[in-house]
Parts: sequence; structure tokens; C-alpha cells
Amino acid sequence: MSLRIASLFRHPVKGLSAEPRDAVELFAGCGVPEDRRFAIVRSGPGGAAGEDPPHWQPKRAFHALHTVPGLAAIESRWDEGRGRLELRREGVLLAAGDPRDPDARRALESCLGEWIGADTVPRLVEARGFAHTDSPDPLVSIVSLASLAELERAVGRAVDVRRFRANVVIGGGLPWQELDWVGREIGCGDVRLRVREAIVRCPAIHADPGGRGADLDLLRPLLRLNGEAVFGVYAEVVAGGRLAVGVSVHAPPGGRPPARDGFRR
Repeated sequence: MSLRIASLFRHPVKGLSAEPRDAVELFAGCGVPEDRRFAIVRSGPGGAAGEDPPHWQPKRAFHALHTVPGLAAIESRWDEGRGRLELRREGVLLAAGDPRDPDARRALESCLGEWIGADTVPRLVEARGFAHTDSPDPLVSIVSLASLAELERAVGRAVDVRRFRANVVIGGGLPWQELDWVGREIGCGDVRLRVREAIVRCPAIHADPGGRGADLDLLRPLLRLNGEAVFGVYAEVVAGGRLAVGVSVHAPPGGRPPARDGFRR
């Protein structure tokens, strides 16, 4: 079965909702533009120091879905041309403004603080020259709808692909084919991606994208399916270009036929 780009996403604020894109322009050695540009610093030990961190920091420094699953309810929209970040809940505007303006940033932080329920107002910080991703390297995250269907069979219910907070969602092919691409290249039009490693998942994937909190354990099913809790892969951009929904994906063969009962013995 042929492969194609089914969906593209970026996440302007680490831990908040996915922002769908029809197309993105990728550059060699870089991740998805504007992805995880902003993050919410945790207060107390382990939190990131300073105003805007000068370099990448691990996710334990920030509030995200592994610490506050309900953050997924906040819809973030980032207009980089206008420098305007909007926070919404079910379409209702909660706060908006340019995070680089002190007054606007305080309004955005106050909104986030009310949602998080923190004792102190959290700080919204901006990444400059890097991204607040889970990996220190500028990578693109990829998941497969065929693998998602296999996971759905295992848990006996629908699983929203947004739980995995990927940049690229691929349709078609066989379950877990993406795991066989590690160390190899795939092509999407002019774009070429070298798959680096499988993504080891944490409890953040338990968070419902609709904001209903941690409502589904997916780590144990993934462990039973694959021997470790992995879903999706990280890839580096080796040749840039325009990546768009519907574009064909050319990849090495691999994957496994679906299991009859959802689990592999």
C-alpha cells in the first residue's frame, strides 16, 4: 500500500494543543519551523532559570502533559508574522498578544497559571535558535496511522493521533514500518529525512487531547506490542523543501501484518 502524508502539525507552545498545517517548509538540519517555540517554566527545583533560556533544557524544566494533562484543552495559535499568540478553550479566546511584549506576556502567563493551578504565576519562555522539544537535536517526529490502528485494536477503542504530538502523520503501509526505517532515509517530494531513532514514550500520551485529563493507559499496551513503549520515530532533515498533506512518501519496505487480536505473542 502506498504511503502519503496524512497530516502535519506544529505545537507553538510545549504541552498545549496541536496546530494543524497544510504544508511546512523544511530546511536541512532544522526541525519544523515554529514548533515548540514557547514553553511554560515550572517553578521551584528543576525549573528553567532566567527569562528566556539561552539553550535547550530537558522537559522536566517545564509544565507539559506529563505534569498537567489538562493543558491539552488549551488551543494555541501562533501567528509568527504578527507576533501574536492566542490561547483558546473550545473556541473561546482566553488571552492573546505578543509574548515579547511584557504586558501581553503577563496576561498570557496569568491565563496559564489559572489553568495549571500553580501557587505562583508560571513563566512563558521563548526559544531562540533552538526549540523546546524533548530532544536537544532539531528533529522531526513521525507517526504512522497503520501503527495507530494496531494500537487501537490492542486497547479496544479509538485513539486520537494527537496524543502523540507528532509533526508528520503518515497514512498507508503496514503497522510499525517506521521502526524499520531507523538508520535509513525516506523521501517526501524534494524532502529527504534520515530516521534516527524510535520515540520512547512517557505518560504524556495518556492525556486526552480534548482536555479530559489522563484517561487512557497506552504505555503498557505499547510495551506488549513492541517489547518497549515506543511509538513513532525521530528523523533529521537532510534535504529541505516543501512538505504538504497528500504528498507521497517513498520509504524502505518493512512493517508487520496486523495481529488478529491486537497483541503479538
